[in-house]
Amino acid sequence: MLDRIIGFIVAEDEILLRENLVKKIEACDSRLRCLGTAADGEDALALLNETMPDILVTDIRMPIMDGLELIEHSRRLSPDLGIVIVSGFGDFEYAQQAIRFGVSDYLLKPVQPDKLAVVLRRLRDRIDTDADKVDEEFGLGKDKLYDSLAEYADAMETWLVANLREKTQLGVLCERLKLKPAYAVKIYRKCKGVTPMRHLTVLRIRRACQLLTANPGLEIKQVADLVGYEDPLYFSRVFTRETGQTPSSWRAEKSS
Repeated sequence: MLDRIIGFIVAEDEILLRENLVKKIEACDSRLRCLGTAADGEDALALLNETMPDILVTDIRMPIMDGLELIEHSRRLSPDLGIVIVSGFGDFEYAQQAIRFGVSDYLLKPVQPDKLAVVLRRLRDRIDTDADKVDEEFGLGKDKLYDSLAEYADAMETWLVANLREKTQLGVLCERLKLKPAYAVKIYRKCKGVTPMRHLTVLRIRRACQLLTANPGLEIKQVADLVGYEDPLYFSRVFTRETGQTPSSWRAEKSS
């Protein structure tokens, strides 16, 4: 089983603040892993659909779709999502609306590391507790495809491995297994120690490492395409985040 990772995404339109916030969050707990960042609410919502994180950390004032609208959409997509607002606006009106949408906490900029750590610790404990309650919450009804949670998790893993090159949407997988996305994530985390989309990233980068080593003639963009990344620049960023090296430096080191 992989170490149980708690995935989060950050929505913040100022790039320096966004990057700094990611660093502060990951410094709080080695299990916290950034699954992506967004500069506006619309991109953040698309990222939520793609990665199904455990935690959303968002600013309020953003272009295209603001934080409160993002939170409203997010709640419908994932009722159990942990949500933290980080904002420079201390107006009580925003706090009231945030509470109505079930926001876990509301932190003011500049974010104090100790306060952030307390918030994230509370969310982490809740997420772990929820994962341990999957057996109690999830009923295998008459339309079940499998007899146990482990079989569902294995079926999801098999599908992920077989579809590394496809633009995988969790919703497609859930439709095939007749599962709600929130339950699918809980089941997979309980049985595999990680969310489905996080595991998909691990599988893709692992396969990319194999291709880079065994096929020196393949261009980086070809390797990216073979493991499901349409954008080679995004692939390089993910690869570097996961391995600590760029694809080119990885290949050079393994070939020497």
